[in-house]
Amino acid sequence: AEQEASGGLPVRPGWQLVLSFLAFETAAPGTVKICVQTSELPPHRLRFGMEERSLGWEPLFAFYAFDVPYPGTARYRVQFTTRSLDPEEAAQQQYRIHFGDPWGLWEDKFDFY
Repeated sequence: AEQEASGGLPVRPGWQLVLSFLAFETAAPGTVKICVQTSELPPHRLRFGMEERSLGWEPLFAFYAFDVPYPGTARYRVQFTTRSLDPEEAAQQQYRIHFGDPWGLWEDKFDFY
């Protein structure tokens, strides 16, 4: 069963809410479609991209957001890595939404506002 975080947002058991943002459910002028996909292979991961399908990932949902800044918007950076801290360990694609510059193993993929 899902729990509710502050503001009534649903959160899966074992997960915690670390950020939230407003987005459009349908296309609006100046927005781009951002697809969220999931991989149930351990560890559970999410993927953020412009492509509706990607090998090994199942569509979860999509939203629309600005891809350039508008007054009153905040910059969200989608970052990814395909590397592991352990050179002996095979790395799986990992994605995150972050506010700052990429560091360590992370690289920028795209921004949305």
